[in-house]
Parts: sequence; C-alpha cells; structure tokens
Amino acid sequence: MSSLKRSLYGLKQAPRAFHSYLVKGLEKQGMKQSHLDPCLFIGDKVVADTFVDDCLFWAKDEKDINALLVRLRND
Repeated sequence: MSSLKRSLYGLKQAPRAFHSYLVKGLEKQGMKQSHLDPCLFIGDKVVADTFVDDCLFWAKDEKDINALLVRLRND
C-alpha cells in the first residue's frame, strides 16, 4: 500500500496505480474480470464496472453492494 500512497499525490501514474490496487481488491473478493471487457468484474451477487479510478456497482439488493464495499475497505 505504501507505493499506492506515494503515487496518489498528483503524479501522472496515480490513476493507473489506483486501478491496479482496485483490480487486486475486487479479485480478492472473488469477483472475476471479464475477458471481453477488462473493466467489467462479475461476482455472485454484484457486478462492477471500473474506469481508471471510478466504479459503478449493480446488484439486485443494495445490501450486497454495501457488504462488498465494507470488505474492500477492510482489506
């Protein structure tokens, strides 16, 4: 995480460093990255779409999204 913190302060590579960190976190939570669209992650109950340092989440129940976000924050 220290390399992430160092690269987040105004450097050109900051969005790429955050995206790499986010991809690792989503995969750690059991979400699979799509082969056709590497910005799309599919889990059992949640689908996530990422673009550089932004995320969009879909689920039938908002509680599933909140649970995923809590797990991402705790890791």
